[in-house]
Amino acid sequence: MPPEITLLRDLSLDDALQLLRPAMIFTVGVGVYAVIIFNLYRFMSRRDVFNLDLSKYEESNHPFLSKTLHLIFYVAKYLLLFPLIAFAWFGALVVMVAFLSKTKEVEDLLLIAMAVLAAVRVTSYYTEDLSRDIAKMLPFALLGIFLIDLRYFEIETTLGLLAKVGDHWENIFYYWLFIVAMEFVLRITEPYFKALYNSVRNPRRASRQAANGPVDAPPENAGPAANDATPNNAIEEAGQC
Repeated sequence: MPPEITLLRDLSLDDALQLLRPAMIFTVGVGVYAVIIFNLYRFMSRRDVFNLDLSKYEESNHPFLSKTLHLIFYVAKYLLLFPLIAFAWFGALVVMVAFLSKTKEVEDLLLIAMAVLAAVRVTSYYTEDLSRDIAKMLPFALLGIFLIDLRYFEIETTLGLLAKVGDHWENIFYYWLFIVAMEFVLRITEPYFKALYNSVRNPRRASRQAANGPVDAPPENAGPAANDATPNNAIEEAGQC
């Protein structure tokens, strides 16, 4: 009997299922975790957290009433809903830092989570690309370590550390209040910073254009052919000749 046939006879369906079962569990787990983290960090790093279009509820024939409704909805979004969302973000980051960090101090744990969340929110007003990079740093680092070295995690130590978080509710409240106040200030001051940035950028652009000299415009009656008579086109035509 050929050796290939002997090798095939040694294969077992039970052995295959026993081997593939943990692989399938890992595959599903990593996929589900990646999808959850993907949506979480994109939501966390978005400058405009709320995509709700409430303009139709603010329409009114009376300008005063319309402005009042706009103010009410604005306060409801950023003083009622956002604090709840920020608290959920903060809690998720605390859990991730607890698994990643080797620190035994709850104060350090809360400080790191608050700093990461604050950095994500601040950079979202600069560019969401940078904010997303910061927001996905911790969750994907946690996933990478989990896949490479399971022995890195000390489950009992981490759970014991998380059990002590509630004893530091004053720190949590202060950090949470800081995040909410910072977001509110960023929302209010963003238009002014944009106006200041544009006022500084536009004069520089005008000075650069003046230094380069004016661009010669084709005569008005020259027709479309005059627009094509650029130096590059002239060089190409000379080469073809």
